[in-house]
Order: sequence, then C-alpha cells, then structure tokens
Amino acid sequence: MASYPDLDNEDWVVAIKLQGSKIKLYRPACPHGREPCFIDVKAMPRSIYTLSSIMYSKKDERFYVPTPGSEYLCSLDPNSKEKDPECIGLCTEDLTKHLDQDDINEVKLFCKTVHFVEAPSGEQFLVKWFFKYEDDFYKEITSRTRQFMVFRAEDHPLGKKKKQLVYTDDIGDLCIFLGHGEPYCLRASWHPGLKPNCIYFVGHNLGVYDITAKCCNIFYNEEVPLRSSEFPYWSHP
Repeated sequence: MASYPDLDNEDWVVAIKLQGSKIKLYRPACPHGREPCFIDVKAMPRSIYTLSSIMYSKKDERFYVPTPGSEYLCSLDPNSKEKDPECIGLCTEDLTKHLDQDDINEVKLFCKTVHFVEAPSGEQFLVKWFFKYEDDFYKEITSRTRQFMVFRAEDHPLGKKKKQLVYTDDIGDLCIFLGHGEPYCLRASWHPGLKPNCIYFVGHNLGVYDITAKCCNIFYNEEVPLRSSEFPYWSHP
C-alpha cells in the first residue's frame, strides 16, 4: 500500500497492491460524490506480480511499480482521469564496468525481487534483492537474503518515458528499508542508531546489508536466524 495524502485536502488517494497484477485506488471522496470509493486500475501488465512493490514518488507525483525483470516502471498518475498505467523504460548501464563477470553470473543463480525507492532529497534508486531457498536448522525450506544491488535512477536524455540506471555502491548518508510494504529511504544522521549506506530488510530473514562492503548481517536468536514474520513490514516513521 502506498500513499502521500494531504490530510488538509479531502482529495487524497491511496494505492493498494493486491494479488497478481491488480491495483486499486482508494479516495475518501469520489469525483462524482462525497462518499469514499475504490477505483480499479485497468490493464496492468502481466509482468507485474504479487511480490512487486508499489511506492509513491513525491518528486514525480506518481505511483510506481517496477517489473520483476527491471525493464520497466509501471507509472500511474493519481490525478489522471484515465486509470491506465504508463510504462517508463529502464536502461541499465554495462555492469562489467563495476563488477567481475563471476559476480554477475553468481547472482543469476538467486531468486530476486525489485524495488523502487525515493530519498527525502528526491534521489531515486532501484534495488535488486537477491535471496536463496535452503534448508534451515529445523530442516524446513526457508529463504535467506544473499545480496543486494543498488542503482541510481536518473532522468534519461531521450525524455520522460525512460530512466537511466547507474550502478552504485555508495548512497552516502542514506539508508533504505525493504520489506513487503512500501519501500522507503531515510537520512541516517537524522535518526540516531541507524547506519548510513545500508539496507535494512525484513522478509527473507531479518538483518542489515552494508552496500559498499557487500556484507550481509543476519540477526539471530541464539543459533537460529530470525525468520520472516507473518507481517514482514517496516512501519513508516
């Protein structure tokens, strides 16, 4: 679920991501009346699936949902009368400029989810979250976070229908929070106890990932990794 409501204005909207590729918009007052209403978003691409995350960009004033292959962002204007999403192409630079081919091949062996997030400054990032299914201490199949890749999303010189993804291992004073809810980004120096240039994650275990060091610290309870809870979300500050 994602929103950026102006509570002083009755015409705010919340986007709700449902099973599969379905999205609904909720308004406290419908365009043709004062009663609350749900609006179905039409024609969502089939490449959007249940684990795709939705977020609101204050900078662009749009809802975004990245496709699992990170080729596109599905973009939705909450103020548009047309409830059909637009597709924003994502152009990724050559990763061999930054990573060894062995590292690139290794992550292809993992499962992944893709998330789009915006910093308070308006900087935008696409994050690939890699995890692997394995037997745990109790011989049950669980998922375990292995790695993340972070890309800065910059305006493309060819226009608004594209964004350029540039690999980075340094997001400065920022930290990113990922779970099964809306991803968000905070300045670590504004919140004592947070570590900058890190990703805090819950969903495939619980832990923190240092982006520059590529170090994944999973939290344990005695000798057993803390599992994903039935409600693996971070509450917004």
